[in-house]
Amino acid sequence: MRVVRILSLSLACMLMLALALRDGIGCKASPAVALRYFREAIKLGNSDAMYEMGLLYANGVLVKK
Repeated sequence: MRVVRILSLSLACMLMLALALRDGIGCKASPAVALRYFREAIKLGNSDAMYEMGLLYANGVLVKK
């Protein structure tokens, strides 16, 4: 039970870090690094990270036009 709780906390932290990096909150904006954290959160099962990463692609961030 404790392992599940720690994993869910680290998933939430990973998502929040990715959002901060994407938007430049408290740091220099870096969509490329944010994408890396979104991918790691997705590998661990975070569906919110999948949604946010989809928004990056839908808005043309990091996509050749």
